Amino acid sequence: MSWSDQRGEHTNDPEFRANRPKVLARDGNRCQIAGSGCEGTATEVDHKRNFKSGGSHDLANLQAVCATCHRKKTQAESARARAKLKRDAIHPDARRKHPGLK
Repeated sequence: MSWSDQRGEHTNDPEFRANRPKVLARDGNRCQIAGSGCEGTATEVDHKRNFKSGGSHDLANLQAVCATCHRKKTQAESARARAKLKRDAIHPDARRKHPGLK
């Protein structure tokens, strides 16, 4: 599931729902990530390029994954997004011109 606060919004999309069984069949119900702790059997479909980062529901952007690998990938994406927000954060005082500067 995406790290958006609108959980499940993109997975209810008709294109995603239509492509989900095609992806699982195409990938032979085998996890395409096969990371540490992989269950082997894919029961979920993941966006290779995160949907919130511009990824699409196209078959080329979808892969069959097990729940463990999907969770780990989603957590890593979320951690990167939080780190970017933290890096990009600007303190409100930095936006104001210092009264002693002209």
